[in-house]
Amino acid sequence: MAVIEKIEGSHLKLMIIKAKEQIEQKKDYLDTINVFPVPDGDTGMNMFLTISRIVEELDKVSDPISVGEAAKRIAKGAFIGAKGNSGVILSQFLMGFCKQLEKSEELSPHEFAVALDRGAEKAYNAVVNPREGTILTAIREVATRANKVASSSTTDWDDLFVEIYDAATKATLETPDHLPLLKEKGVVDAGAQGFVYMLKAWLDVIGIDQNRLEPINKEINLLEETVAVKPANLNEIQFQYCTEYVMAKPNRSVQEISQKLKQYGDSIELIEDTDYIKIHLHTNKPHVVLEKLERYAPVQLVKKDDMLHQASLRNEKITSQNPSF
Repeated sequence: MAVIEKIEGSHLKLMIIKAKEQIEQKKDYLDTINVFPVPDGDTGMNMFLTISRIVEELDKVSDPISVGEAAKRIAKGAFIGAKGNSGVILSQFLMGFCKQLEKSEELSPHEFAVALDRGAEKAYNAVVNPREGTILTAIREVATRANKVASSSTTDWDDLFVEIYDAATKATLETPDHLPLLKEKGVVDAGAQGFVYMLKAWLDVIGIDQNRLEPINKEINLLEETVAVKPANLNEIQFQYCTEYVMAKPNRSVQEISQKLKQYGDSIELIEDTDYIKIHLHTNKPHVVLEKLERYAPVQLVKKDDMLHQASLRNEKITSQNPSF
């Protein structure tokens, strides 16, 4: 298959559909290696659910679809569907990326690189205490490499996508160097690995020569074969519940709200669209948080997952596969 000459709306749509398929195939593996920030074993599922909601939004529009319309649909689905730490970060990356594309009819490699940069910026801004060695690092390294490559007037899609795939893979392989917990547990960051899988799906849509990808794919395959997954110490889980709240936009800044939330937990992420904000928080007091948030504005939706239970299930799965533990 030849590399496409220009990216149109139909390509953006297909890139998301193929990303959903790729993450679905790998979600169990991603769940197994999920140890940061909490070993609750749901990174793969959360990324899959996030992308699935975007596909639902895209399916509401018949082909042909413009770049701008596809971008708007992706951004809307990303906000609604954002689930969990990595899902929220991925949704913000896609929302920032798509905001840059909303007025585009077709894309050049340079415009695509700028959109990646906007996505990285929005992803970092969504996290109250961003940590290197996560999906954030992989996203940033992709954006940095893309803009470096796209600065050349001779850059084509083939060059751009091979470079960003390589950048994401290298950043993911280096995540244990940033986070000692990953090195201790013998894994890479699950969210970063999921981002690599998404980019792999994008490359398939673009039509990149597989021979050019072989060295990179070898690194990924070797990683999957040699990763040493270990059971989690449940005593390391400081906050029991992974919560999400969707509320009407209050007459307060998200920064003010995020500061208030710090006393109730961690892994705080706040995202917003025109009418609503969505909050992700790990806490031991979900009902207290709900009461506090409702002082700002009506809360439309609450989700609460017991991470101790999820981590226990992850441990059972690992020990059943590795009886020596």
